[in-house]
Amino acid sequence: MALTDWTQIGHSCVYCLNLVILVVLVNRKTVLTAAHCINDIDLPANQYTVVLGLQRRSQLSSEISSGDAKAYDVESITVHPSFASSTKTDDIAVVKLSSKVELRNDIRLIRRLARNSDRFVGNSDCWISGFGWIDSVNGILADNLQVANMDVVSQQACRELRGDTVPGTVCLFNGFNEESGCAGDSGGPLVCRKGKEQVLLGLSSFGPKYCDSYTIYTSIAAHRPWLRSLGVK
Repeated sequence: MALTDWTQIGHSCVYCLNLVILVVLVNRKTVLTAAHCINDIDLPANQYTVVLGLQRRSQLSSEISSGDAKAYDVESITVHPSFASSTKTDDIAVVKLSSKVELRNDIRLIRRLARNSDRFVGNSDCWISGFGWIDSVNGILADNLQVANMDVVSQQACRELRGDTVPGTVCLFNGFNEESGCAGDSGGPLVCRKGKEQVLLGLSSFGPKYCDSYTIYTSIAAHRPWLRSLGVK
């Protein structure tokens, strides 16, 4: 699928210590990601670089040098104050950039964040993207950006799969041993089409070890009050 396809609007990454962490561009100076990605590295903001327009993970340096991808310094990182690494509750962080992003055809914003009134269970036009594992048994990461059409399921259905639910999350399930998010996709977007709008519904948080069942995404709608307090509308 082409990188200019709407399913990948807002997709970008953070680069630090040779690690690629998925993020979502929501305005020209702000990206969102999973809190556990930031906590796992635990370095000052100036040690991170946000890279936009990246097409191949292995070509990060060359794509920046050629201008195919754009690199931006990070000004600040705010992890949700209630984030719990043990349960992944409130698994969200706001990353502010030092300068405004130059938008282009393959670097675009997610202009609409999900609201509590939105309903996406049964929506057949929901998509995830990332550079996560394509072979979970051997831990092989994707080099090219991957995209998958996913089913959003109810919290009740998720409880039947997991035995419990995590507050403030969205559950995805395409079936056992079918497409799902995986390790390495953390922080990446769940985007759904609603009418003519593309809506950011969630950020990749966690799932089973072998990526063969459900995937849990942090709910954007559930965290709108906190995001607004940081100027993300």
